[in-house]
Amino acid sequence: MGLIKKTKVLFKRKVSQLAVVYYIFISVQNKYATVLLYKLTHSYPICRKLHLADVLSDKENHHIVKQRVPVNINLKKLKHLPEDSFGYQLYLHAQTTPLFNHHNRDKNDYAYIINRLVATHDIYHVLLDVDTTFHSEARIAGFSSIQHPYYLSPVINVCAGLIWCSLNHPQRVAQVIDEFVKGRTIGKASKKVFHIDWENLYEEKAETVRADLQINLE
Repeated sequence: MGLIKKTKVLFKRKVSQLAVVYYIFISVQNKYATVLLYKLTHSYPICRKLHLADVLSDKENHHIVKQRVPVNINLKKLKHLPEDSFGYQLYLHAQTTPLFNHHNRDKNDYAYIINRLVATHDIYHVLLDVDTTFHSEARIAGFSSIQHPYYLSPVINVCAGLIWCSLNHPQRVAQVIDEFVKGRTIGKASKKVFHIDWENLYEEKAETVRADLQINLE
């Protein structure tokens, strides 16, 4: 790694570490701090290497990554789908919460994987039928930690959030942990979803999509 590139990586790492402190002690709802938390593990080569190897070890994932298949969410089209469809539920989700749209402009495999995970974050919300409250995000993180065991960003987010929660709302800590465990339980029982072509499922009923992917919300 060249000196300039190494300096940039170290700078991003320090900024992300400061964001963790900001997130814990000042504002857990700051979207910029949240994004920086997600960037933290990306600045550690071993984290990138393990996550990349894990994703590419699956043949279907490997195909998606090499073909650079995009995740398209056209809200104008989704708006006109039946109300019980998966796509319309995604449209409703986007009306209350702006879609998570951070984009890594690098063109390597790792960047594509991260971009795809970011693009599908809101799809996971609909898949697990949860809103964007803190404890609901813990369920998404738990699900992600099973689906993508070397994608450490959601786990860092939850760990930092638990510290924040214990300092500010200790009565909610148990609920957050319960939701994280619930997400992991759902993730263990479900099919792998990284390679799913979501556009083909938008017109399906939301309950049908969950059943086909073995997403059990009970």
